[in-house]
Amino acid sequence: MNQQAAKQWVDALRSGEYTQGRNYLRKGAYFCALGVLCDAVSPKGWRKDGFGRWAHEGQATGLSKLLALKLGMQDVPEDTFYPYHPKIEGAAVCIINDVRASTFEEIADLIEKHWETI
Repeated sequence: MNQQAAKQWVDALRSGEYTQGRNYLRKGAYFCALGVLCDAVSPKGWRKDGFGRWAHEGQATGLSKLLALKLGMQDVPEDTFYPYHPKIEGAAVCIINDVRASTFEEIADLIEKHWETI
């Protein structure tokens, strides 16, 4: 991913402005690590979807293909309707956030170390 976007993401994760959540980009006042990225780089991209969930550029559980490409993310499939889930050290960021329950600080450390391969 591009370095400027990685820095914005890391800074936002460490800012203390976000309460960590799980399973969705944003649920009320809670954000997963990918939701923080969306809010940091494109805060006006949020809308409620047809199920009443917060969605960013039409996605509630991962990144839109358009945003992933804009941020210079690696390995974005050519033709995908589904949300994109970037990986760090082979694990999807959503798994690192939701299943491993890594803190925002721990995720920020991983992004700083691996931003060029995300």
